[in-house]
Amino acid sequence: MVELDGGEGEGGGQILRTALTLSVLTGRPFRIDRIRANRDHPGLRPQHLACVEALVALTGAQAQGAEVGSRTLRFEPSEGFEIRPFEYDIGTAGSTGLLLQTLVPIVAIQGAKLGLTHSTTLTLRGGTYNLAAPSWPFLDRVWRVHQARVGLNCVLRSPRAGYYPRGGGLLEAEIPPGRPRPVTLTQRGRPQRVLIDAVVSRLPESIGRRLIQRVQTRLTDHPQLGEAEIVDRLVQSPSDGTGCAVGITVEFEDPTSDDCDPAGESPGVAASGQTIPPPSPSPPLVAGFVGLGRPGKSSEAVADEAFDQLEDHLAAPHAAIDRYSGDQLLLPLALASGCSRFRVGHATGHLLTNVRTLCAFLERTIRVELDHPPSPDQPEPPALVVVE
Repeated sequence: MVELDGGEGEGGGQILRTALTLSVLTGRPFRIDRIRANRDHPGLRPQHLACVEALVALTGAQAQGAEVGSRTLRFEPSEGFEIRPFEYDIGTAGSTGLLLQTLVPIVAIQGAKLGLTHSTTLTLRGGTYNLAAPSWPFLDRVWRVHQARVGLNCVLRSPRAGYYPRGGGLLEAEIPPGRPRPVTLTQRGRPQRVLIDAVVSRLPESIGRRLIQRVQTRLTDHPQLGEAEIVDRLVQSPSDGTGCAVGITVEFEDPTSDDCDPAGESPGVAASGQTIPPPSPSPPLVAGFVGLGRPGKSSEAVADEAFDQLEDHLAAPHAAIDRYSGDQLLLPLALASGCSRFRVGHATGHLLTNVRTLCAFLERTIRVELDHPPSPDQPEPPALVVVE
């Protein structure tokens, strides 16, 4: 039985989600106490409970303490389970992206173990644009590409947006069988292309145009991005609620990659339902950031929210992986055979906490080698992450 402290490190829901995925894949049960102890509303919230209930339904696992507000959970994985098409409705605006990230490694790896030759469909309903969780543009433009690079391909669609508080968004995934493989991502080349995705729901298109215009203005003035090709897209996405967002994705030259096409069979699909062309056979590295609208927040402020995060990433000159992708890469790389290395611009609390959770389940050595000690000016310094 793996014993976990849910208040360790950043003390959020990531400890639980990582533990759920690893428990199912390794067959090791776990108990977690003090769930989300460092949050304003500790214990299981609906979107965290959704991950538990979804895995119970998909895999036949057993869970004790699976209820909203619970601060202790005991999880017993099943000895064997089939992979099948799966639908789950969170029932709130809780993050479909976090649920997807919990499920994809399980579906892909178990499918490979079973010798499946077809993709498996996941249909998830809830929020697709969330604070402190991966929103649709990031999932498709960044997370999907990184996961495919390490051997876990998927095709994503989001035909309907879900915003807080109404939810009702739709996220669909086609996941072929796959096994994770090691990678080396320790350098970042020059920016080649910038993709701007503006999404509006039940709002005038002029808001989306303002989002794009603000990003374009800041791109023109930026010394590292002024020569990059700019591709923009405005999507009117159906939704039960009203909202807007902008995603900024930068494609960099990848001077270290000797991998095959990381997107593989995963072209991705836009929120409008239109297929996005797959990257080139040797695609660049990507980093992406999202700004979310809310009542009283100007389009320019939404765009600045995303662009400020991009500038923060560019300030770390050798970072191949952005601050939000580092901890997300760790799980599949820890499950892969062989050594992996990647450089992050920020050694975040999520990254360091995920290292401890992974090592509780797996016999792997994971080192986070900081470029310099944390300081008041830079509490999360750049680092080299090594999975041995």
